[in-house]
Amino acid sequence: RHELGRVAVESSLSAPLALDLHRRVLAALASPARDTPPARLVHHAVAADDRAAITRHAPAAAREATARAAYREAGAQWRIALRFGAAKDAVERMDWLENFATIAGLNGWSEENLSALKEAESLARSAGDIGRAAVARARQAGPLIVLLRHADATAAIHEALGTMHGLPPAGPHAVIWSLESHQRMLDRDYEESLR
Repeated sequence: RHELGRVAVESSLSAPLALDLHRRVLAALASPARDTPPARLVHHAVAADDRAAITRHAPAAAREATARAAYREAGAQWRIALRFGAAKDAVERMDWLENFATIAGLNGWSEENLSALKEAESLARSAGDIGRAAVARARQAGPLIVLLRHADATAAIHEALGTMHGLPPAGPHAVIWSLESHQRMLDRDYEESLR
């Protein structure tokens, strides 16, 4: 009954009044002394069209939801951060995209997973971060497999390995080799998968 009443009152408000009320509620709830859950702050920040508050609270809400294994909620919060937030730089946006891609994979959102990884790869290449770009490219194999695009998944792994060719082995190599092993196992190339 409370929720029905809330919806009835909120839907009767004019847009400017609703915006003002959400801004006032957000300001009151954002006080550190209140310890308001970040997801509640995000709700009011979106309704108040407060980009700075969205940027501050949506990633926190997504991480909190992930810690509770509430992956659909985490995905919703990462979508809000990516769509309405303003990452401070390309590195932070890549972090958001990679986190969203992980959650999208857990939720079976293959198209969104692939799109996020492609954007992360592009940002990493622009920033000159070869290892991060290669890992983002290799990670695209996962959603491509789910989308039944096995040849494209294999190509993603090979392109990532090609990007890292000649560089001394490091963390990105380990991630890509792990993904390659999985891909070869799916292709029933067991000896190469084990190697």
